[in-house]
Amino acid sequence: MGLSDKVIDAVSDADLSFSKEEAFFAITVAVVVADGDISEEGLDDVTCVIQRMKLFQKQSSLDHDAMVEKIFKFLKKNGSLALARKGAESLPVELRKARYAGTATHRLRAGSTASRMSEFMAGALRRARK
Repeated sequence: MGLSDKVIDAVSDADLSFSKEEAFFAITVAVVVADGDISEEGLDDVTCVIQRMKLFQKQSSLDHDAMVEKIFKFLKKNGSLALARKGAESLPVELRKARYAGTATHRLRAGSTASRMSEFMAGALRRARK
């Protein structure tokens, strides 16, 4: 990849925005992969949980697949912290408290106690209270 490709990619990432569904999913994925990679089983768990939510009930399977592809492309290119930040930027205020609760649930189920995750969660809670 040449310098011009890197500049174009950086500009396109800066201009990239997430829908409220994508933002919610992005934060969830970022939290799940914060300790490493995500397994197929982990992705299936996340998908199962979000599909039960009212926010995602009208989403077609094609839209869901496109969302997963978009989020994981961004994740592979930029990492979980950048994904969480981009998701937080795009998440509407009315969904922040719900996202915090969902994030906490996913991390507790996964058994994560990493300090990085604790810091992320504390920051998410502060943003949710705003």
